[in-house]
Amino acid sequence: MGLLLKMAGRNLLRNRRRTLIATASIMFAAFFAITMTSIQKGTWQHTIESMLHNYTGYIQIHALGYSENQSIDLLLENNIELIKRIDQIPQVDKSMTRLENFALISAKDRTKGVMIVGVEPQAANEFSGIEAQLIEGRYLQSQSNDVIIGKNIASNFQLNVNDTILGISQGYHGNNAVGKFIVCGILDFGNPDFNSQIILTPLSHAQSFYAADNLYSTIVLSTKSIDDVPQVANALSQTLDSTMYEVRTYKEMIPSLIEVQLLDKASSRIILAILYILIGFGILGTVLMMLHERNFEFCVLKAIGMKSYQLFWMIFIEILSIGFIGLICGSLLAFPILIYLYNFPIELGEKITEAYARFNIVPLIKASIDQTIFFEQSIIIFIMVLFISFYPYIKITQLDPVKGMRQ
Repeated sequence: MGLLLKMAGRNLLRNRRRTLIATASIMFAAFFAITMTSIQKGTWQHTIESMLHNYTGYIQIHALGYSENQSIDLLLENNIELIKRIDQIPQVDKSMTRLENFALISAKDRTKGVMIVGVEPQAANEFSGIEAQLIEGRYLQSQSNDVIIGKNIASNFQLNVNDTILGISQGYHGNNAVGKFIVCGILDFGNPDFNSQIILTPLSHAQSFYAADNLYSTIVLSTKSIDDVPQVANALSQTLDSTMYEVRTYKEMIPSLIEVQLLDKASSRIILAILYILIGFGILGTVLMMLHERNFEFCVLKAIGMKSYQLFWMIFIEILSIGFIGLICGSLLAFPILIYLYNFPIELGEKITEAYARFNIVPLIKASIDQTIFFEQSIIIFIMVLFISFYPYIKITQLDPVKGMRQ
């Protein structure tokens, strides 16, 4: 084996041009596959994370059955120990509690159905930076009856800061919920539906309004990375009593967006498959060229007593060496570019920016530096090289030294 390794190394160095061409073909194949996959994953991750940080969160915890009908009677008791246990999960980044229910609001001569949401002002601002989205007025203060309304609600009702609105709804366990709210701020959620439907008020005031003291409907979580969501959801399912609580991930809460993402991934897989086919034929062409150019050499080696399997192992080592070097070079070529796109993503044009601004998302071309991308793409290309490298065995076993040398 030592002799075969030495011969393979000398063969690679002897014809440097052929070695460089073969290595470059694999290098660029690895570069394009890694770059394309990384940019797609990074861009989608940025888009989804931006949407989730606005309101939804990565994971939500409710009382069992709440997600089906969102009944005000299915609330969670304020359990400090539960919140502590959740926050102690290593992958959990932030958490907050909310009390949500539908209500009718009235101002001047108009009435509309909305969702009045009680939040902890400081926790909500840390979670989504909502204070920065105010376009008029001030942010919520705890222990007040202030509300922040979406800009579409303000426009439809012709409301300004310090105006008063009346709310009526069904409270906890059949209580009547009637209250007066003072508008302290007008907000642009970045989402047309949210701007037309959501009113924020301090959690304590929402609990008083709905006659739900010390209760809330939702625990909202964000994780340190969106990739941590399955692990955190699994940990919560094992920690929480399944007869009392239900855990929902963002994939269950926004299925339409996930379907679009899956469709985009499917189309990219088709493009990658075409790229792999081109890569495969390129590598096969290089191998065929090598076999043709070295036909006389192989015939001489067989004529002086070299076995077919020894000749095959020598070529096999050469091809795998070229593939390994090409993969390393492709990964090293892609890495600094992806690092740059991760730290300094490319902003898209003004028209696309205006369209995405409706959802409070800055459209960016951003890369992901997830190590699994490099590993998966390298493994796929290496397996292709591995399969192609077995082709020379068929040619070598059929090689006739005498006839080959005469030709």
